Amino acid sequence: MTPAPLTVAGLQVAAREPGDVRAQAEAAAGPVEKAASRGARLAVLPELYLCGYDLDVVTRPGVALDAETLESGGLDGVDSPVRPLILLTQRHPVAVLVGAAVRQVDGRLTISTLLVRDGTVRLAYDKQHLDGDEQSVFDHGDGGALLEVDGWGVGLGVCYDVLFPEHARAAAEAGALVYAVSMAYRTGAEHRRDLAVRARALDNGLWVVASGLVGDSGIGPVSGGTAVVDPEGRVVEAVPDGQEGLVVRTLHADVVTATRTAHAMGADRRADLGSVRRVAG
Repeated sequence: MTPAPLTVAGLQVAAREPGDVRAQAEAAAGPVEKAASRGARLAVLPELYLCGYDLDVVTRPGVALDAETLESGGLDGVDSPVRPLILLTQRHPVAVLVGAAVRQVDGRLTISTLLVRDGTVRLAYDKQHLDGDEQSVFDHGDGGALLEVDGWGVGLGVCYDVLFPEHARAAAEAGALVYAVSMAYRTGAEHRRDLAVRARALDNGLWVVASGLVGDSGIGPVSGGTAVVDPEGRVVEAVPDGQEGLVVRTLHADVVTATRTAHAMGADRRADLGSVRRVAG
């Protein structure tokens, strides 16, 4: 059965209070409420937004959220640092994806995506591919994630994940019609960022909603990249690089069906292409 249209939002915001999770959540509440007032049922915030993308900051005491506390509902209460977003989801029927540093039960530190919905906050996904210096601070996640919003399968990715075609492919094969990606891309890497996001949409015939961090960060200026991309890899709406803002777009599942019928790379992909033969001369 084809799900009803889904309105999504990608938010392009700066982390102005690195290390202060509560202040970051408070700052995000306004833009998310704006998106919800325009009908968004899914809102995506950038990578590590709640703590800021600064590898020196994320290891400070109290900056990383505790996975066991998250899963037990311990961050749902009145003292939760994510309280502003929790209250927002009690007022509006919107699911919010937001980046955070999370301390796992076994002590590992991960770049994670939290799901705030219906007044609760839960751990949704841990980034699987770590880029450069991230590897000295964080541990990689062990599996992908598929979220359901109003009957739509939503695959989750974080930044460097999008450069690995297999990541979005796994989400599509699990039932994703949308690939939601949170990012923090250095200024100067826009060509690589945009090409990867568009390619993942085209590869898999799915919608992509991307949310990028802007402003200063621990790796220097970050440029954004917030956009909605259609299943043929065309950018249908985007926030200009370097500026704060948001995109809100209503997605239609029949566009996915039509695209996958016309461009059947997913169905036609061979599981075994055989060995690579060296050609002499």
